[in-house]
Amino acid sequence: WQGLHKLASALDETAPIYAGADLNAFTMTGELSDIFPSRDVGVAALLGQISTHFPTDKKLVYAGPSGFVGVEQAAQLGADVASANWHATALLVAKLAGDALFIDMGSTTTDIIAIKNGAVANDGYTDAGRL
Repeated sequence: WQGLHKLASALDETAPIYAGADLNAFTMTGELSDIFPSRDVGVAALLGQISTHFPTDKKLVYAGPSGFVGVEQAAQLGADVASANWHATALLVAKLAGDALFIDMGSTTTDIIAIKNGAVANDGYTDAGRL
């Protein structure tokens, strides 16, 4: 990662794309970056960027078992928000495909997840729990 200042610059640069949106939705894994001393600090910092750069009142953050929640509630659900992107995508695949094998390849992990009867059939939710 190149720092929050680079993220802020990128968000400023792309603002014309999202500025008029009625709703913006987010998942995250950036909280795992080595610029943050902990996941909680990373989640808080990224939520701060979301609050600062996205003008709409409708900002929803995916919080796993809690679904999409507002930024303030997301701040209270850091463990559910952290690294929830895999679950959000798997849930979408489940709704679209019914039965499938979903593979999420990240920079440090690969998840192979069964989708059965329109549901995500995972044994764990956290990175460690899914090993």
